[in-house]
Amino acid sequence: YIELRPGVLDSFIHELRGNAYSNAGLPGTAIEAYDAAIKSAGDANTIWIEMKLGQMYAQNGEFENAINQFIAIYEKTDNEYAKAQANYLLGQTYLTMGMPEQAYARFQDNVTNYPRSYDSYSGLVALVSAGIEVNELNRGIVDYNVGEYGLAIEALTRYINLGGEQQDGTPYYYRALSLRALDELDAAIADFDVIIEQYPD
Repeated sequence: YIELRPGVLDSFIHELRGNAYSNAGLPGTAIEAYDAAIKSAGDANTIWIEMKLGQMYAQNGEFENAINQFIAIYEKTDNEYAKAQANYLLGQTYLTMGMPEQAYARFQDNVTNYPRSYDSYSGLVALVSAGIEVNELNRGIVDYNVGEYGLAIEALTRYINLGGEQQDGTPYYYRALSLRALDELDAAIADFDVIIEQYPD
């Protein structure tokens, strides 16, 4: 198609080629296709193609290129989901390289700053599995955002019971939303009442 109709859908077709090579287990050739997709995209946003390119670098054992790619994405995008995915993939690359401290720092950054992304939840699971301490408030918010309401309630309750610093009603708010999602309405109302009475601002 690219040979017959050049200059029409080049970036899109190169990305499809990259996807096919990736699925075929040919990361080296996929790198060439994704690179061609980025170069032929003009002014279009290529952030997600760049993410795929980074993944292929990692699969091809080009870890330094993968790290540089993910860091570049993280630093230049304002999209929180792209930041979270770049952070998670960067952490995975560090783990593959035997650098867990750098990996866990990236996962912690996600849990703290991008709680709505599923990649943050994946990082949270990795932290908990490794026995790394995670702020219970952040943990609860991440759990809530991926629909793990029971886990969210447990984490937020631990945060409240431990006397975590509370500038506002955030832990009660997310616990109330989680309780409501599980149809525990009386308990949810009680938490909303706490917010109204103790955190009127």
